[in-house]
Amino acid sequence: MHFRIEPVYQRTVAELEARGSAFWMIFTPLAADADARNLETVLEDLRARTNERDFAELGAAMVALADADKRERGLADVVHSCLSREIVMQNRIYREGKAMGIEEGRVEGFAQGQLAVLARQVERRLRRPLRTDEQEQLAEHLRVDGPDVVADAIFDPESRERWRSLLSPRTSTQ
Repeated sequence: MHFRIEPVYQRTVAELEARGSAFWMIFTPLAADADARNLETVLEDLRARTNERDFAELGAAMVALADADKRERGLADVVHSCLSREIVMQNRIYREGKAMGIEEGRVEGFAQGQLAVLARQVERRLRRPLRTDEQEQLAEHLRVDGPDVVADAIFDPESRERWRSLLSPRTSTQ
């Protein structure tokens, strides 16, 4: 069995187009001479040569490849701007990213809500607002130790040191 690794980043847009396959056209954002003008032309050609579903998938692949290009030429934005909103939103990568973002937002929002409530309780016990460094330490304890441990420390009336430790840098023995 033999494998050939094709250095598409050393090819020109014209060389990739000359291969005659839509497959090779998705690599044009990586081509040595890729720029906004020739990518727009490639996308127009792809749109004319393929059905809507295939064009959507090829366009999404081009965005992903352009985004992965370490030369940071901004070509992902060019490709993305040539695709309709519907194409982008129907793409599997977009849908998965959206779902992950929603979940992260829920988790982050919940954690921020917990932090706000617990910080307010600490401020009431101290009878002063928390300093920024104290807020950061409380957030770190909440993240590492969890809300139950932090709440127990705050609301344990017999352990003044325990709840004050929440405002100190976390150590491995806590």
